[in-house]
Amino acid sequence: MEAEVLAQIPIVTKNVCHAAREDGRVSHEQGEQTMYLDHPKISATNSNTEPDRIERLNRVYGYALAVADSSGNGDFLARLSQLHDHKGKLIVVWFSEPTDGEKECFVKAWSSKIGDESTNVEHEIRPPAI
Repeated sequence: MEAEVLAQIPIVTKNVCHAAREDGRVSHEQGEQTMYLDHPKISATNSNTEPDRIERLNRVYGYALAVADSSGNGDFLARLSQLHDHKGKLIVVWFSEPTDGEKECFVKAWSSKIGDESTNVEHEIRPPAI
């Protein structure tokens, strides 16, 4: 779903109603932590004949996010635009220039057993369209 649609959908957890904000996060009436809804697009070359590529990207995304989160990087998720697997090369698209530490999160994930077990990772910058 697009962010515009999500902004119109109330989310109820533990009997507290939340509203999606324009930045993809969900605001809480009681000022608690926010839930992020605007995850990056995940795609892969030949995903229609090799659906395991998308599953692998989802695992790599979770791994990289956990590494960033454990290091206290709260901006990591909001800066990601897209992940794409092109014949074993992970292409990470960012809205703005990533730090070396942010790039390393994906190298760790992609080179792990759940990834491609290689360091073949490329980073691209594509600012959001206005």
